[in-house]
Order: sequence, then C-alpha cells, then structure tokens
Amino acid sequence: MNLFVAGFDSSQIDLAAMRRAMDSFTARVPFLDASATREWRSGDGRAAAVWLSHDPQQLSGIDYAHAADDDVLALFSGRPIAWGDGGRADGRGALDPRRYTAPAAGWAESLDGSFTVVRYDARSGLEVVTSPMGSYPVYAAEAGSRHWVSNRPALLTSLLPRVEQDDVAIAHFLATGWALGGGSLWRGVRLLDRARIHRFQESGHSAEAVRGANVPSLAASFGAGLDPDRAAGDLVESVRAAADWPGRPNIVFLSGGLDSRLILAAAVRSESEFEARTVADPGLLGYPETGDVVVARRLAELCSLRHTVVSTSSLQDDLATHARLVRLLTNGLVSLGDSGPVRVADPGVPLDQAFSGKAGELSRTFYGLGKTGGATAGAQLFEHVVPRWPEPLVNDEGKQLVRSFVDGWAERQLAEGASVEDIPDLFYALERLPHWAAPSHMSFEQKNDTVMPLWFGRIAPHQVAPSAAERQQELFHYQVLSALSPELARADFDGTNPPWPVFGTSKPSRRRDAEVFARKAARELRRRARARLRRSQTAASDPFVSAMAETRRGVAANADHPVWRYVDRGRVTGLLDSQPLSLDPRTRRLVWRLAAVFQPD
Repeated sequence: MNLFVAGFDSSQIDLAAMRRAMDSFTARVPFLDASATREWRSGDGRAAAVWLSHDPQQLSGIDYAHAADDDVLALFSGRPIAWGDGGRADGRGALDPRRYTAPAAGWAESLDGSFTVVRYDARSGLEVVTSPMGSYPVYAAEAGSRHWVSNRPALLTSLLPRVEQDDVAIAHFLATGWALGGGSLWRGVRLLDRARIHRFQESGHSAEAVRGANVPSLAASFGAGLDPDRAAGDLVESVRAAADWPGRPNIVFLSGGLDSRLILAAAVRSESEFEARTVADPGLLGYPETGDVVVARRLAELCSLRHTVVSTSSLQDDLATHARLVRLLTNGLVSLGDSGPVRVADPGVPLDQAFSGKAGELSRTFYGLGKTGGATAGAQLFEHVVPRWPEPLVNDEGKQLVRSFVDGWAERQLAEGASVEDIPDLFYALERLPHWAAPSHMSFEQKNDTVMPLWFGRIAPHQVAPSAAERQQELFHYQVLSALSPELARADFDGTNPPWPVFGTSKPSRRRDAEVFARKAARELRRRARARLRRSQTAASDPFVSAMAETRRGVAANADHPVWRYVDRGRVTGLLDSQPLSLDPRTRRLVWRLAAVFQPD
C-alpha cells in the first residue's frame, strides 16, 4: 500500500496543511505508522506530496516514490505492468518509479493493471495517470487555485474548507449498493475518470484520454470474434508480469467457479511460483469441506500446486471500529456486508499478491442482453440496478434519481456507437465494476495487493469478443481454458456443469445435471434450516444482531440527515423493527447499507 496526497497550486502549495491532513488520517487508522510518512515539495513551490507506504520488508525492497531532485517527483500505487513490443509485458520494471519521471504521454498507454501514477515537473504540471478499466480509484478535490489528489477520499476532506455529505451519492448507494458515477460520501470529492492522463496546471484541470481504452473501441470489440490462442497468450503474459514482484508470495484465490479456474490455468502456464488458497465459509453446507473447497483441492492437485484453506473473517469483534475503518479506507459508501472486516498483514512479512478472477463476469452477459423495441435501454438497465425485491429503501424521488442517471448513461453510450444489445454488459464493465467493486477493494490494500487479470485493459476486449449467444453459454472461459489446459476445461464443477461441449448436450447429460442441481438445492434448503436454528440458539453472538441494534441508534440520531429527502422512512422503520435473524441475505444487505451511511464518525 502507498497512501498518498499530492497537491498543486498555481501560486504556492501549502505543504503544512497536507501534512496535517495525513497526520489526522493516520491518527484515526491504528495500524498506520505515522513515523514512516515522507514528503516532498517542488523547487518552484507549486507542488507537493505526502505519502506513507508499507515497511520495505513487506514490499521486498520496492520504493513507491522517487524524487529526482526538487523539480521532479514520481510515485505510484497498486500493481502496474507495462506492455512492450511483441506481446510481452514487463512486471518488474513497472515497479521502478524512476521510469515515470518523464512526461506521462510517453509511457501512459503502455501501462495496465490496477494502479495509479502521480508525477510532477514544472513544465507538465501535476500529472495523474488512472488505470485503463478504473480498477484503482483516485479522487480529487479543489478549493480556489488549490488542487489535491489522493487514493483515500477521507484524507482529502481535511483539506476542504467545509465538509458535507453528498445526499445524492448516498441515495444512489442505498438504492443500488454503490454511488452511481463514482461519487463518494463527501461532497466536493470526486473520482478521476479512468484511462486518462489528468493534468493540474496553472490553467486548471484537463484530461487526455489514453488511446485504446475508450467506449467506441470497447464497444467495437463486442461480437468481433474470439481468438482463443491470442486471448490465452495475453492472459498468461498478464499473470506472468504481475507475478514478477520478487520476494512476494503469489496466491490464486481458488473457488469452484469459472473465473478462478481460468486464472489458475494462466498461473500454471506462466511458470511463475504460485500456491492456491480457498476461503471456506462457515455458513455453507459441509463446512469446512464446502463445495468450493472440494473442487479447488481437486484442481490444485491436478496442477500440482500447494493448496491451503482459510475461513472467512468473522465480524464478531468491534463492529463499530470495522465500519469506521471501512469508511476511512474507501469512498465512504462501502458496507461491511460487501467488504467484510478490515484485516492487516503481519508486520515484517512480505505482502501477498492475491490473484482473483474478479471481472470474469464481463464474458457472460451478467445483466443479460439489451432488447430493441419495447422498453428503452435505460429502462432495461433500471430493472437490473434497482431490483423489485427486496423493495429498495428509497422513495419515488430516490428511484427517479437512479432512473435519470441510467437513462442518461445509456443514451451517452449509444451516441458513442454502442449497440442496444451490449448496453447491459458495458454498464457492468464501465459503471458497476469501477464504482462498486473497486472502492471495496480499497479496504484490502493494507493486507495484500489484489491482482485481477480479467479486469486488465488488455483482457477485457477478449472477454466481450464472442457473439452474444456464445457469451450466454460462457464459452469464453471454455475456449480459453481449452487452449491453456484441456484437463481443467474437462474437470467437473460443483453441482451443475456449464453448458460446454465437453460436458455433452444429450438428454441423459441434461437429466444428470438437473438431478445434481436438485440434490444440491435440497441440501442448501436443509443447510438454511439448520442455520436458522443455530442462529436462534446463538442470537446474542450473531454479529448481524449487533449491527441491527447499532443501525437503529444511528438512524434515530440522524433524523434530520438530508438524504431522508430520497428515503422512505416507513420502509426503513419497518426493516429495522424486523427480527434480525428472520431476514434473508439480500434484505440484510439493505441493513448493512444503512449502517454504512448512519454510523457515527
């Protein structure tokens, strides 16, 4: 982790204020060592930066920042890789901040991964390069001629003359689970657009798009035709380069699903050193031998990889502290139900690089396909973004906020050349992932770097290249897996296998899958019944019971919060008056969202 705030002022930047902002932030986050804070100010006095990184032992000696002198500074956060000629990528060289001291126009288009880079020189001004797919959020705030950027919005609030919560962003969050458009809890703190070179100069803020990551180029990739060998080669190269951080363990988080299996195949083919790890959820049938554990162990054995099992982190301890830390470490609109508790790496131990299959959903029409005729593209999106059940907590005015946003979003994509059929997949790629998944990952950074190769700018066009019918059959995974590891493509999944040719399409095969699915559903119903009984017997120790109680208190203490304009008070009261253990998982998410909004600072 490299926590930073950088600033530019056309007259003189106030470094002391930036240092106070960092000190205030570190004082509220107990695991940050304020004594490790470093700072830099340019010779012309117009730019400065303050940053705080993990101990060098945890990073195998890598330094995130390089100050050439008083005139040039470059620093990065996250995990970048750099593509070169011939389809090769450089992972180790991308870790050297000295390569970013030159103007960003010369190297920004080569970068991929989940990262941001910040640099300054007197001629170019303060430059901030954002990741191709928006997987690493960076935020900005302004006051007069002063501009600041940081990878933690809460840090920026200390620099603003006035801090207010953004009622529209909060209403979006309560309705959908994230702040549409990339908003944050705090008004005046905004997300910088993805795939850009952002410049802060005497003339103000400007942004230059990085070629190849815009909407028209991605939209043109839909249905263009998948080249499995090329996709497999790019995926392997992405994994190999990202794993090339000497001294740090590389972990594939392996489940029984599609996405992690594909990352596993690429990791093995990359010939990098990996081990597999599976998370066992105590709430699932057969714990600790859950379906994920059983399948993952079999896959790891097939690939001759070491496999370990860990349990999901419990929220039993100090809910209020975890909720406060999640607010500080993210955009403020992430619930504990999505992020889980905040965990910290052991001191002095190299941080894991955790390889995840996140964003593999892009290849399989997660929101379905848009349909011409009838409802507009925006209306079709709205049904996915604000489902009818459980009924959202926002009132009609709150729903209209969301409806207006998705209508406008769909119209803009259509104007840039997207087809109605592909609008749902584009929305998932360019709206939900960077504004829902990416902020929640910010709370993991002190524990590990999460590497998501299927979210790389190089890989996303491959995922949407199959035809719509092929994406519905999840054939991207099948074809790329077959190119990488036919054995993994043929290995059974937990329960029903995907509709792949290798599993057959005959009636006996379909009947077998239906029987397996029915048995699995029956087991799940029995598990839920036992879980309800177990929860009723141990209600006092169920963390959700405590969360409900704290949320009631928080809501009662914020009766005049401006977000109530968009929220149905009666629905909130009815929800919070419910018996906590009677609520299903989807309804519980609504409670966690309320807890995130109304928790005290």
